[in-house]
Amino acid sequence: MPSPVRSLLLFACTLGTTFSTPISVPQSQSPHALSSPTQLLLLSKGGPDQSASLYTLPLPTNPGLASDQTGTPITIDGAFSATALSVDSVARKIYVAADGAVLEYNYDGSASQRKVSAQVAGGMDIVHEEEKAVVYFASDSAIRSANLDGSETEEVLLQAKVSTPATQYRLLAIDAAGGWIYYTQQTSGQTSIWRRSIKGGEDPRELYTTERTITDLKFADKYVYWTEYSRAADGVYTNYVVRMQYTNSGSTLQVVGYTTDAKEGHYFGKLVLVPQTREWYVVAGEWVGGVVAWKGSMDGGKVVMYNYSIGNMGGIGGLDVL
Repeated sequence: MPSPVRSLLLFACTLGTTFSTPISVPQSQSPHALSSPTQLLLLSKGGPDQSASLYTLPLPTNPGLASDQTGTPITIDGAFSATALSVDSVARKIYVAADGAVLEYNYDGSASQRKVSAQVAGGMDIVHEEEKAVVYFASDSAIRSANLDGSETEEVLLQAKVSTPATQYRLLAIDAAGGWIYYTQQTSGQTSIWRRSIKGGEDPRELYTTERTITDLKFADKYVYWTEYSRAADGVYTNYVVRMQYTNSGSTLQVVGYTTDAKEGHYFGKLVLVPQTREWYVVAGEWVGGVVAWKGSMDGGKVVMYNYSIGNMGGIGGLDVL
């Protein structure tokens, strides 16, 4: 079995550098396969006594730090301490993980329904399988799936072994067409990215590991993408958007977004991909008097910063598109 890619090999590089390492690889529909989106959708976490909120943000047009764009709130009921967000553009539904459940809303925030009882740690993805919608989610000690038809039929796909230090599953992304699930595993100060078949039948494979902080994980067009950052002693953040592709003959790894920033809170947080326009969007991991966002190409190139004027929204729990 090939060794996972180590971050030390990756980041002595310039933007767009591609690495190859040998690796062997042993019909569902993505909910983002429709027309081009027009807005970002941002989730605030809220808290035990503060309701989570959704905000729509126009796709950025004017680069820079000026507060020239404003977020529009969408009121949602029943969501506190939110941890994840996913949009199903096939059914035109919004799903929020909060309060030990996956909650469903219309695009305008109405018609709240509790669909699945689930403790979601931060990774959640919606896939249409055989005319039914299925949610996949990470819940610290396990990765699970459940139908969204109200039956709450649940399957445990992966269960962490009892160990010291403990293993935690936090982020995941589904390759619906290929039948693969990608997920992060945190153990003893390191985060690794793994892959296994949704249907099982083979051991999971470790693909990449780093001591940096991985903040989000997505899949599109045969690539798994993720955001990660580090912070130096002088306070400077170094941010990356990275992608990997796997084939029978090997794998490629490429940095498709890179910035450095000394401003507090300006680290890469939640990520969303827009395959229709070949663009990625990232928001800062914290509210910093507004919401800072970055935009780049899914294939690599220039990264542009934007700013949205939004009141204090607390922590950021998720990012998607409408």
